[in-house]
Amino acid sequence: RLFGPRRGILVTALCGGLTSSTAVAISFARFAVHEPKQRSLFASGILLASTVMFPRVLIIIGIIDPALSVQLAWPLIGATFGGLGVVALLVREEFLSTAGDTSAAHVIRNPFELGMALKFGVLLAIIFVAARALNVWVGDSGIYALSAVSGLVDVDAVSLSLARMSADDIASDTVATAILIAVFVNTLVKAGIAGSMGGRSMGLYMASGVAAMLLGAAVAFALSQTLGTVVVASII
Repeated sequence: RLFGPRRGILVTALCGGLTSSTAVAISFARFAVHEPKQRSLFASGILLASTVMFPRVLIIIGIIDPALSVQLAWPLIGATFGGLGVVALLVREEFLSTAGDTSAAHVIRNPFELGMALKFGVLLAIIFVAARALNVWVGDSGIYALSAVSGLVDVDAVSLSLARMSADDIASDTVATAILIAVFVNTLVKAGIAGSMGGRSMGLYMASGVAAMLLGAAVAFALSQTLGTVVVASII
């Protein structure tokens, strides 16, 4: 209400991305079905929330293991810029259009509910134990598989668990790869949910956004191999 209907959607997406970008994706995809003229705006909100997840994960990991955050900085920052690029294009399209502001009152489920917090704690413990067990029994491939499965549900829990383990007996390269797997699996899941719920055009918006994120991450990773981590380390 403070920022107006359209800007308010973007502010909501930004704040939602700091807590639960999945909740934003589900809610906005539903809204887009009922307000098709605002579909590009809701798509930009979903992609914005998903994009915010990348620096959020990077900051969380940086608090636990700064060295690991340096390894992940290039691809996660690259994905952030890729996502923001598509968001900017969609927002420009929406604000240049003749469609009126949406007047509906949209409410997103509170991600700080006690039940959600308890589920997160349980998931965190399960992933931490499972990751250690799989590392002993199967090796790196087991951790990668666990990261992919965990990313279907939540990215913060697996990122926290793996970041804590990187300081122990698991190689940092393995942990970094596993976290990236979880992050991008989670991104694909949110895009899939939004696309399936929001219709064909929403699916196309999501595909464009995810493609830009992956491209940004790939380009940034390639640059990191050329330039090394010296620049990022000096910034952090």
